[in-house]
Amino acid sequence: MLSSLIFKLTCFILMWPMLFSVPVLYANAAPDPQVDQSLTMMTMGLLTAILAWFCLGYPLIYDNGHIGSFWPSLLKAEPNLLADMCLQGAFFIYAAIMFMGTLNGRVAWPYFVVFTPLWLVLVYSPLAYLLWTDQGILKAMGALDFSGGLVVHLSAGLTSLILARRYHDRSPDLGNRPSDLIPNYMASFLIAFGWFGFNLGPLGDFSQQAPLIISNTVIAVLSASLGQVIYHYKHLKSRHLMTGMMVGLVTSTAGVAFLPLWAMLILAMVSGYLIAWALDRWSIHDPVDSFIINGLGGLIGATGLIFLAAPQLTPNHETGLFFAFKPDFIGAQVLALGLTMLITWLGTHLTLYLCQLIPFSHKGGTFSCKNH
Repeated sequence: MLSSLIFKLTCFILMWPMLFSVPVLYANAAPDPQVDQSLTMMTMGLLTAILAWFCLGYPLIYDNGHIGSFWPSLLKAEPNLLADMCLQGAFFIYAAIMFMGTLNGRVAWPYFVVFTPLWLVLVYSPLAYLLWTDQGILKAMGALDFSGGLVVHLSAGLTSLILARRYHDRSPDLGNRPSDLIPNYMASFLIAFGWFGFNLGPLGDFSQQAPLIISNTVIAVLSASLGQVIYHYKHLKSRHLMTGMMVGLVTSTAGVAFLPLWAMLILAMVSGYLIAWALDRWSIHDPVDSFIINGLGGLIGATGLIFLAAPQLTPNHETGLFFAFKPDFIGAQVLALGLTMLITWLGTHLTLYLCQLIPFSHKGGTFSCKNH
């Protein structure tokens, strides 16, 4: 339908600037001499992710792995197919750029030319297939993940944790330079603006759920920022508010269409406060704090559905514990959480192992890296 085509393209266009805004935030967490290197690494990573998605990701997930037979249909340039590929690709590209910032200044750009396609095949594709396609077992069981709390954010956040532990040397964190505040603020605004496309995109068309999704997105930003304010009320900085915006957006993704407004308000405020505490107390050697913001935010959002999913809003009347005890849904959601972590852990470690086998770099080794 024409309305569906316009809707998907609109959501994609909203998301496109946000994809290239994340590298601005991440590059500003690098020392001055490494800013250009960081932008080069992440831009090449983004371009590689786009190419990998069109060549491998979409047919693996949405065409049952029929890569060979998929190309003739793609060459026909069927509008709805192209629109769906672009929209779904934006979710994968965003997942990829989140873990790239963790290796800011630690690897050269060729690293992600190899790492990203492998991660797509071994981590992202299985999760998206299980949770987002009609053939997915977890979706059939009733597990919920509307716009990527599990598939995008928890998987990318855990990948960041694994990469941070593997390459544990940390670049100096200079993200608080006064000259960075305005570009960071503008990048955060573009990300927040693009998130309306992120959260609305899975609808596939404008429907009665859209007003709730838009409202929950706004509520999540405000509430998570309030959580940051409560934690930092004595020494509040603009970066705390920008972090609160990101935390709210991430937390909203799993249940943005399945939670009533009051539930999203509570969940996002708790998430904002807990992540402020974690950022203050944990040392993970990640210059962009991807695991805490994306991984923990995605985990809190997906776990919140176990308690707060409203039966009048969910596809098959899945019900959180606040409303009733439905063991089938609770089991499915817990299984989805567990499998997301297991697949990410196994797939990322296998990706790292395969990367080390490929002689694709300079300075005499596999990939140029400070601790190699």
